[in-house]
Formats: sequence, C-alpha cells, structure tokens
Amino acid sequence: MTPEQKRIALARKAGWKPCQPCLENGYKDQWRLPSDDGCAHVSELPNFTGSLDAVAALEGMLTNRDLYLFCLAEVCGIDVQHNGRSSCTVFTIAQTLLIATATALQRCDALCAVWGLDKEETK
Repeated sequence: MTPEQKRIALARKAGWKPCQPCLENGYKDQWRLPSDDGCAHVSELPNFTGSLDAVAALEGMLTNRDLYLFCLAEVCGIDVQHNGRSSCTVFTIAQTLLIATATALQRCDALCAVWGLDKEETK
C-alpha cells in the first residue's frame, strides 16, 4: 500500500467517511469527521503517515497493545521470536529505543498489520 492508501484506510478505521452530498454535487475528496453527522467540507484527512500526533489518536483505539508492539518491532527491523505466550517479548534497551523512536509511517504500517488493513484493497 502507498502511504496515501494507508492514510485513507486508517482514516476509515477511525470513522472518517466520504461526504456523500459533496460527492453528489461534484466536490471530490471531501470527508466527514467521525463525530459529525453533517458535512464538514473537510478536504484533508489527518496526516496519519506523517504526524506522530495524528497517529497517537489511532494508537488510542488499540485493544491489543502487545500485538501492536510485536508488529511495530518487526516494522522497525527487530527480529522478534514469539514463543506462544502473550506479553513474552523482552526487548533490549537498543530495541526499545528503536520502537520508541518509530516514525509515524512505521507506526501506521504496524497499525495496518494489527487491523488487517494491509490486506484490504483501498478505494
């Protein structure tokens, strides 16, 4: 998936929807806020792939943080050996620093893996 496809897939997961009335009136790429029943005429989705602040909101939606850390470690290039127990992975200090300093795009890659979005075709 391209970064833009990831951004759209993650936005949809967070509840963003295309604004149907806008599309019907010829406005392209207009989005509704997740908490808004009306049209907000928002043309830009949050920059999940480029902003740690934006991706932090997605991380708050996680229900399985262990799986997320496992996926994030793999995205960061850490060879994670899973021995069948949950919460079993112990990271070195260097590995912990790699995970803690992961970029927004790396975090989005891990979120897509956790939520299975990397297997979906994005419109």
